[in-house]
Amino acid sequence: MNKSYSMFKIKLKTGFFKKESYLLILGEQEIILRKERKKVSGEFKIKRSSLISVTISNENPLDIEIITEADIFNGKFISEKEFAEAAVQLKFFYGEKLYFN
Repeated sequence: MNKSYSMFKIKLKTGFFKKESYLLILGEQEIILRKERKKVSGEFKIKRSSLISVTISNENPLDIEIITEADIFNGKFISEKEFAEAAVQLKFFYGEKLYFN
């Protein structure tokens, strides 16, 4: 991974009542959602071209919704500090597709 990526911890909704720890990796041309535990495989790569929108909510808990042409990903930031940093990165990389709720 090169320096143009930023990484944040989130709890990603993976089932009706199930949330798992993932890393939200933000880059200029893609967003990667990777399971935090290295022994467990699980990764979603979202190319900029397939991204429809990213919505973040500044309510508690701090939510993120990523909508692509094929999927919808819902998660919650674990840390307020990481939420604030991620919001800045998302604004920088995906400003035209970023919405605040």
